[in-house]
Amino acid sequence: MITLAKRNAEIMGASNVEFIHSNINSIPVETNSVDCVISNCVLNLVPEEDKRSVIQEIHRILRPCGRLAISDFLSLKPLPAEMKNDSDLLAGCVGGAIEVGEMEKYLVEIGFDGIRISLLLT
Repeated sequence: MITLAKRNAEIMGASNVEFIHSNINSIPVETNSVDCVISNCVLNLVPEEDKRSVIQEIHRILRPCGRLAISDFLSLKPLPAEMKNDSDLLAGCVGGAIEVGEMEKYLVEIGFDGIRISLLLT
C-alpha cells in the first residue's frame, strides 16, 4: 500500500506528503507535527479496546487546527455480538463499527473541536 501511495503522490506531483509504515498505537512522529490524518476504514479494524487510544494518538500528532478525516462505517445502534465477532464483517469494516454517539464522545473527550459527523445512509 505504501508503494502504491507513493506512486500516486508522484503521479499527482504531491511533494508535501509523507507515508510512514508504523503501529497505529504509536506513530513515530513528533507531537503537533501533522496537518492532516486520513482514516479509510482503519479505525474499524482496530480492536474495540484500542479505539480510544488510537484516536488519542491521532490527536497527539495533529497540529493545532489540524484535520482528521475519517471515512469509516459508524453504527446507529449497538451491534449484536454475532456481528462484532463475524470474521467476514470484521474484514469488511462493518463488524468493528463504532456507534455515532460513541465516536462523537471520544472526539470531544480527547479534545477535538469543530467536529462534524456526516452520515451517508444507504
